[in-house]
Amino acid sequence: MSKAKNILTIESLEKFERLINRDFKPYDINLMVMPGTLEDKHKNCENIPALRRQFHLVYLFLSGEHDVKLGAEQTQLRPNDLVIVPENMLYASDHISKCKGFCIHFKTEFIQPFLHGTLAEQFPFFDLDANHILHVTPQESLVIQKTFRDIIEEYSRFSNEKENVLKNLVHILLLRIRDIYGPY
Repeated sequence: MSKAKNILTIESLEKFERLINRDFKPYDINLMVMPGTLEDKHKNCENIPALRRQFHLVYLFLSGEHDVKLGAEQTQLRPNDLVIVPENMLYASDHISKCKGFCIHFKTEFIQPFLHGTLAEQFPFFDLDANHILHVTPQESLVIQKTFRDIIEEYSRFSNEKENVLKNLVHILLLRIRDIYGPY
């Protein structure tokens, strides 16, 4: 982790869990994907300092209080807001309380086998100039929630094919979001 102008740069998912979410469980230093619920990830977290991640974040906010600073813009999240934070994008939150929802951190390399070109070329919501907060309909929210639940369930179980199944499920999540986001 480096600190320049009070902006943290966090290189690994393991460091993010330890430093920001204050989760001291042992994690693989080379972790490529980390799904979860906002309730679990934010249980020890009331704010997030200005930072840049070396991995992507996607989350669906369902309820609670959560403000977000993406780049120079600040927004108070509403239920059914889908937030996409590409790697290296400036991100912060001054207030997090009683949040419910789903989230996933992942590195591009994790889904590289599915990509033909860059991640932003296939999924325009990862472009740094794209709209990164989408308000989805209740029906769209249910589809995204189901996909997150499938990812979390697979992540929690043992399987010889766990990594391959997770790669496919993350890819499905991104396809579902692209379908909501619009044509590319």
